[in-house]
Amino acid sequence: MVRAATDGRYPVRVSGPLAGLVHEFRLELIGQGFTPRTAQGHAYVLAHLSRWLEQEGAAPAELGAERIAA
Repeated sequence: MVRAATDGRYPVRVSGPLAGLVHEFRLELIGQGFTPRTAQGHAYVLAHLSRWLEQEGAAPAELGAERIAA
């Protein structure tokens, strides 16, 4: 699954297990007072994390200190 989130100029394409969360993630950050541009920057980080999880064959629930250190 690949999802995209955008502030109108800079789309973020997210694949992997977190792809379904990117739009809601941005909206939540904006709702908490982050600017759309800052929320978009965090969406890029989410995209990177999601790709890493996919490459590692890990589910988000498996993400913990031990998994990151491995």
